[in-house]
Amino acid sequence: MPRQRDAWLRSLREWELGYGDFLKERTYGERGWWHTHRRLRAVRSPLRNAAPDLFRYVDDPSVPRTSNHVEGGLNSRIKELLRSHRGISKHQRLALVSWYLHFRLKKPTRNVT
Repeated sequence: MPRQRDAWLRSLREWELGYGDFLKERTYGERGWWHTHRRLRAVRSPLRNAAPDLFRYVDDPSVPRTSNHVEGGLNSRIKELLRSHRGISKHQRLALVSWYLHFRLKKPTRNVT
């Protein structure tokens, strides 16, 4: 797995080097200029920022490979809880979520691998 991680990160760097000039292209118009390939640049930025953490689970077995247990379990339950209490203030919502997490985290959580 470390070899695959390193190969993927290397290919990302090579892609950025190979297409760097392409991504810097500008289009000029009456109102100034803009990057011609804005959407591609917008995809590159999150990848670049997330790259150091994408493969953290490879070196640290206590880190889950996916966040599915958070998105499908913990977060969805919090969203459901907030949806059923729509009329409360922001301060009350924060307190509700705090209490939910306080009691939820007293139970042992399972680590997804």
